[in-house]
Amino acid sequence: MSLLDDIYGDDNRTVIEIATDISSPNRVARSWVKHRIEGVISQLSTQLTDEQIEAMTDAFRRKGLL
Repeated sequence: MSLLDDIYGDDNRTVIEIATDISSPNRVARSWVKHRIEGVISQLSTQLTDEQIEAMTDAFRRKGLL
């Protein structure tokens, strides 16, 4: 018996269908925004100084985006 069977019983839906049901739009949007911000910071890391990257990261953390 799998963990999903323990949690959802005889639910025959796929993992994606179950995840879609339990995920909220806000949670998905926050996750996408965090992923995009991390990608941008990674791309800029070759062009900015460590202090600039730290300042940018702190600014995103203060806004609750990271």
